[in-house]
Amino acid sequence: MTQANSSNSFSKKQEAIIANFLGLPNRDCNFSQKEPMRIEDLVVHFVERYDLERPKPEQILVESWDSVFGSFSERCYPVKLTDSGTLIVSVTNSTLRAEIIFKKDEFLQRIKQLKYCEEIQDLVIRA
Repeated sequence: MTQANSSNSFSKKQEAIIANFLGLPNRDCNFSQKEPMRIEDLVVHFVERYDLERPKPEQILVESWDSVFGSFSERCYPVKLTDSGTLIVSVTNSTLRAEIIFKKDEFLQRIKQLKYCEEIQDLVIRA
């Protein structure tokens, strides 16, 4: 390191090293030259960028449950939709569970036809 000059100040390089060591921002950092954005505009941009207004598959499933499962809909209910695209359905009656398992592919196809539910890959029936 070079010696500090006679006025006890540091060179720009020394100041940058000290600031880095102390975790301080560099005095000469170049901030974006963009104009400030209103918070309302920032929120709109964020919602659009991450598609936050898009309905969730869980919401669509609940709203369409009767049309997907028909007469079975009152005796079975969704438990969870996993990240891997598996819908877990609870059916307490063993006879009804066997019927739903038998028609599993039919129900899965109905689910996949729902908007925003195309990614659902499997249907697991549990007690």
